[in-house]
Amino acid sequence: MTTRWRGGGLGHHLGRTILKLKTIRQRMLNTTMIGSAALLAVAALPVAAVVALPTAAVAQDYSSGTLEGVVRDASGNAVAGAAVSAESAEQGITRTTTTDGNGRFRLPLVPLGTYQVTISQDGFDTISQTAPVRLGGVSGYNFTLTAGSATNLDTITVTGARQSLAFAEATTGLVVDLEELVKTVPLARSITAVTLLAPSTVQGDSAFGDVPAIGGSSVAENAFYVNGLNITNFDNYIGGSTVPFDFYRSVEVKTGGYSAEFGRATGGIINAVTKSGSNDFTFALRGNFAPNSLRNQSPDTYADRNEVDEAESSSVIVEAGGPIIRDRLFFYGLAQFQDSNSFNATQTGTYTYQEADDPFYGLKLDGYITDDHRLEFTYFDTTRETRVFSGAFDNATDTAGARPAVPTILQNGGESYVARYTGQFTDWLTISAAYGKNEDRSNSIPASSTIARADDARTSPSRRVASARANRPLTSSSRWRRHASSIAPMLTCTSPFWANTTSVWATSSKRRL
Repeated sequence: MTTRWRGGGLGHHLGRTILKLKTIRQRMLNTTMIGSAALLAVAALPVAAVVALPTAAVAQDYSSGTLEGVVRDASGNAVAGAAVSAESAEQGITRTTTTDGNGRFRLPLVPLGTYQVTISQDGFDTISQTAPVRLGGVSGYNFTLTAGSATNLDTITVTGARQSLAFAEATTGLVVDLEELVKTVPLARSITAVTLLAPSTVQGDSAFGDVPAIGGSSVAENAFYVNGLNITNFDNYIGGSTVPFDFYRSVEVKTGGYSAEFGRATGGIINAVTKSGSNDFTFALRGNFAPNSLRNQSPDTYADRNEVDEAESSSVIVEAGGPIIRDRLFFYGLAQFQDSNSFNATQTGTYTYQEADDPFYGLKLDGYITDDHRLEFTYFDTTRETRVFSGAFDNATDTAGARPAVPTILQNGGESYVARYTGQFTDWLTISAAYGKNEDRSNSIPASSTIARADDARTSPSRRVASARANRPLTSSSRWRRHASSIAPMLTCTSPFWANTTSVWATSSKRRL
């Protein structure tokens, strides 16, 4: 076999190889620059995202959006060097930039809401159009300038911008503005009801509670975020902290194709942003009542007496928000006072009555050092106790026995907070950093402190093993820990604590970002 090289072909291949090497080298330099900046930011802050890209690719953010647009003239030609300013209709801050050679502009990590976008260029009439910015991803719009004299313009006509289709986005899902949705669509007041509006989502099995299954994954494979704080249940990964429906402003459901910023999940991402204050003072008083008489009754089953079940709930929500310093510092607060109770009976002659009345408190502060540097602080308290009474139930007469004097106490929730900083230093460098803590409990304090904790199943017949301390319940208040991985082969939990290979007998955990 004879191999021949032609001079022109070799030169052509060498030229292409050199060009490829230059392209790869340039990409490596860009990647090194971005990676170095990210390492510096992470070393200084617990969680930091650095965007240092001269191109259109930008990392996504948990609590803001990106405003993008293309400016053309009446003939469809790109208008380069046009001055673009976007003013928030709610908080008064203004972000500015200019269009590139292709007539494009981009304002990353801007707060949610409606913006007044004003575009001016020599030889064209100035235009001012409204452009809403949604949570996550890109809100893209097309703008058209008409020929004229901007210096002699007497009036500016304000219109709505034409939204463009984002074909480059790979994330699938849904973004919902709850403030607008609840005005026109009857919707259950839960984050699960909002999630089920997205494609490829279904209601999870009721045995796991009111939680969704996304994209064919189980209910334990989702992740929940509020203002960038991961509130997923970190004991069993089913659901998240219980946050009132009225505290949310916008919810983004990512069902697939989401970026690395939204990791720690193989199912879907439920990313929510809470309400914020604005330059206008607001006050709202809401009430909700779900009487037992309006409930749909299910028929009895072989195990449950559904026809005698009862449930009733009511809540009063107080909201207030406004400016502390106009155009610079804003507050929003919510307090929810609630009362709920339920009664359930079984075919085996027992009943359970539950009641709870703990309030919820939430606070959001937004501050602007300058229009390009934003500080946020979110706090909410989900601490709650549920009192559980159990007794005998006569199925022949449908009457319940006397209610015990001392109930079993279920403790859940806790205090959580997150602080965020977002700053734009240049058109190609934006830094976002956050620090927060999510606290949750899952404790059960039995009515009797003398109940043994476990059965020793190694011998026959099985024998009862007493608690480590006499007459003292094993709860998280005593800060004891028994890792089930070391005792599960020998012991079987009888009640009231759960045991498996990854949990502890009583849990009261704190997690930081």
